[in-house]
Amino acid sequence: QAKVNMREPSLNSVGAGDKVFIILCLGIVCPRKNQIWTVELFKQFAMNKINVRLVIVGARRTRLYEVEYLEKLKLAIGNDPQIELHDVTDNVDTFFSQAHCLMITSLNEVTPMVVSEAMSWSLPVLSTNIAGIKEMYTDGVEGFLFAPDDSEKALHGLNALYESKELMTKMATAARSRYEKVFDLNLMVESYQRLVMKVAPLV
Repeated sequence: QAKVNMREPSLNSVGAGDKVFIILCLGIVCPRKNQIWTVELFKQFAMNKINVRLVIVGARRTRLYEVEYLEKLKLAIGNDPQIELHDVTDNVDTFFSQAHCLMITSLNEVTPMVVSEAMSWSLPVLSTNIAGIKEMYTDGVEGFLFAPDDSEKALHGLNALYESKELMTKMATAARSRYEKVFDLNLMVESYQRLVMKVAPLV
C-alpha cells in the first residue's frame, strides 16, 4: 500500500527554467530492474541539457548477482555528474518529494508498489509496458508506457515532460487522481470485501 501524500500537483519549473528536472529510478539494483538501460536512456536524453538529473535509489549488496550488476551499473554511469546512485533505503519520501517523474525500465515485474507510491506523490510514471504495469495507469494520461526495447518512445516521454510544464501538471494531477480512485487503501479493502461476499456469501 502506497503512503498517502498530499503534495499539490503544480510542480517545479522545468525545461528552460532555473529548476532542475529530476528523474527518479527507485528499486533494487539488479538485472530484472534493468537500470543500465535507464542510464543509457538518460544520457541520450540529457545531451546538452544542464538542468536534468537522474537519481537511482536501490543499490544493495545482498546477493552476488546484485553486486555484479551494481558494478556494471557504476561503469555505465562513469563520472557523469548528472547521475546519482544511492543505496537502498526505507526513507524514500525525500526522493519522491524532489522528483518530477518516476522511470522504470524493468524486464520482469508484476504490479510494482513504487508505481502507486509515485502516483500518490503526483508523479507521472514512465515505464515498460510489462505484466500488470499497463493496468496500473494509462499511456498518455498518468505517464507513458513503452516496450522494453523502445528507446524512441521512452525518450519521447522524457522530452515531452521536460519541455511542457502544462503536460507535467496535467499528468501529475491525473496520477494523483488515479491513486485516489484505485489504490487508496480504504477503497481497496472495500473492493476485496465485495468480491469475497460475491464469491463466498455468508450463510
